[in-house]
Amino acid sequence: MNSTAYIGKLERHLKRMSEFCLSIGAMGMLLMIVVIFFDIAGVKTIGRPIYGSGEIVAITQLLAICLAIPLGLFQDIFPGVTILTDLLGPRMKKFFAVFNSVICMIVFSLMACMTFSFAYDYQVSDELIPNINLPLYPFIYIAGFLFIIATVVWLLQCLLLLNPAAKGGDL
Repeated sequence: MNSTAYIGKLERHLKRMSEFCLSIGAMGMLLMIVVIFFDIAGVKTIGRPIYGSGEIVAITQLLAICLAIPLGLFQDIFPGVTILTDLLGPRMKKFFAVFNSVICMIVFSLMACMTFSFAYDYQVSDELIPNINLPLYPFIYIAGFLFIIATVVWLLQCLLLLNPAAKGGDL
């Protein structure tokens, strides 16, 4: 198998995983809406909110955002400022696209490393979420793993941009 076949196979697997992550993130968004609805309904009807609803919403928000990042990268839905690069020639556009992908890959890999370090610190300290008495570190580990997936997506984008035979260099 040549490198183009490996890149294509990696792209298919990452897209499938990203779509699965997006569906889990959508369920997390639905959970946030349901928790907020019942929290407000509980306050208005019986005068008592759901215990720990703020923490539940914060955790699901963290996971929903982290789950949506890889598919957002595949579908190119994140906003970007292309005013200056639109004025450049095709070679300079490609250079800046590769440079941007490399920088983003480095940033996401650093975020993953720091997230794992942060989660380990929480794990060692046995710190719990105040109202619901759950440990926070498993959710931080999940976010770090999702940052690793985003790093691999950026790596794939670099490979696609540098390999002229793979889909014309675009995701």
